Amino acid sequence: MNILFVHSTCFNPYKGGVERVTDILTKAFLNKGHNVFYLNLYKQKEPQNYKSPVLIYFFPEEKIDSAINRKFYHEFLLEHHVDFVINQSGNFEDSKLFLDVPNKWIKTISVLHSDPLLNYRYLSKEVLCLRNNKKIEYLKLLLRFILFPKIKRDYIRRRKVHFDYLFCHTDSVCILSRTHINSINKVYNGNEKEKICLIANPCAFLPDCGTSKKRQLLYVGRITKGEKRPDRLLKIWSFLYKKYPKWNLMIVGDGEQRPILERKAKNMERVNFVGFSDPVPYYKESAIFCMTSNFEGFPMVLPEAMSFGVVPLAFDSFPAVSDIIIDNKNGFLIPPFSIKQYVKKIEILINNDSIRQEMAQEGVKMVQNYSVENIVRQWEILFYRLKK
Repeated sequence: MNILFVHSTCFNPYKGGVERVTDILTKAFLNKGHNVFYLNLYKQKEPQNYKSPVLIYFFPEEKIDSAINRKFYHEFLLEHHVDFVINQSGNFEDSKLFLDVPNKWIKTISVLHSDPLLNYRYLSKEVLCLRNNKKIEYLKLLLRFILFPKIKRDYIRRRKVHFDYLFCHTDSVCILSRTHINSINKVYNGNEKEKICLIANPCAFLPDCGTSKKRQLLYVGRITKGEKRPDRLLKIWSFLYKKYPKWNLMIVGDGEQRPILERKAKNMERVNFVGFSDPVPYYKESAIFCMTSNFEGFPMVLPEAMSFGVVPLAFDSFPAVSDIIIDNKNGFLIPPFSIKQYVKKIEILINNDSIRQEMAQEGVKMVQNYSVENIVRQWEILFYRLKK
């Protein structure tokens, strides 16, 4: 089989979950004898230590609706005899380009790496808040409050338009959690729901809980203002670092908000920013993993951390989180978006080694459900079903 992964940006596994999942699947598909290609919309400077397992190709322009891109794409698919296009941007507008294939023999699979509703459940947190202390901002906030019902209606309308297009132009819509079906039902009322298939993300790491742990909290992910919200973690840390001077906070990742957070962290102690890096050494040495996102799809970092015996905390703000974290058993789910409760649960783990170790062991057991072998088998079943 000739398999093409398409996405806006490159699949550097150190940059995020989508990228890491693609890297894992690519290497597994290659081992199975398949051919794999990457095609991306935007060229980015990649770290020198990143070596792609396959050739990376780029669209000639960075426009989704470019006629030049579409011509290039059709020729690329035919020249490389592509059997399957795996669209890793299934939730977003890039799909309009990635799903435009020249014939029906090329099968398309759109993966929803985020909840289909994205941040809709907590839209008020983003819209109905003061963005600065200027007088004009208070008037803008009042206007946003008045318009908020319309903002919500427009949001759902745009989601419906997107999913009508997606289901019409793709052969299979891959969700990462059964809980995402409820979200799809809110934005798609068509008769092609038989296209939905469930394949979770794989965890490539073998369970390893043997390394002695440092007194360390860990964040792994993009440092962005959107869904990830690592700024919340600094607020959480501000309540902890003086009370627990032997503990430190490690932040692995990068993004446009990093300089802002680094400036805020100067007023605190023992906060370390290490940029994009292989997270494995930090998983091995950390005791507690902190996720502070508004929403996710099926976040890879949770089972990855748990496979190394790192106990996770996350806000109970997206459906799939309960597939991974069983509250009070292998981690903690925090009511969205209570900083007070988050701090309280971290303190339980800091002050009780036995509870932390029991949860770590439960997490190691759980992640075995997401082995690469199991997930790749499900992908191959999907390939053969679509080719019938």
